[in-house]
Amino acid sequence: MRDINQTTFTEKHIQMEQNEKPINMSGLNMREKIERWTVLQGTFLLRISIGFIYCLFGILKFSPNLSPAEDLATTTVQTLTFGLLSPEFSMILLALWETAIGFLLLLNILRPLTLVLVLLHIAGTFTPLLFFPELTFTLVGQYILKNIIIVSAMLVLSTSALKEKHEERESY
Repeated sequence: MRDINQTTFTEKHIQMEQNEKPINMSGLNMREKIERWTVLQGTFLLRISIGFIYCLFGILKFSPNLSPAEDLATTTVQTLTFGLLSPEFSMILLALWETAIGFLLLLNILRPLTLVLVLLHIAGTFTPLLFFPELTFTLVGQYILKNIIIVSAMLVLSTSALKEKHEERESY
């Protein structure tokens, strides 16, 4: 059964993420204050850290031979596009895509679009497991498998974006 305080807190947490007025924590015991503070800060830090990682990995792809996953990425794009995109263009495209996702997360804007971009990106990053399964448990494979963490993080962060979309539909 759902706890009324948990529902109320979730709604208040979403308000905080949307930069609305802060939660009044007077009347709460110290444990409740710590729990609420950690959830608020944890979600914020999760969004910032995933955004930073996306920016970092994206920026590395703008310079040839800087990204350790460059060969894997270009080979995968070549396979997915049947060779229609050159390796150089595919790296620039991936660099732009990842950097854009990073900045969208850091700025906390266009959350539904950001979620779609991340899900499409993650789907693409898992395709080497199908095309090149021998790479799964290697040093290069770690770049694929780390995306499980990003998927989990984005599920947590998408809660407020989905709630916003639902509230927009109800207001019409």
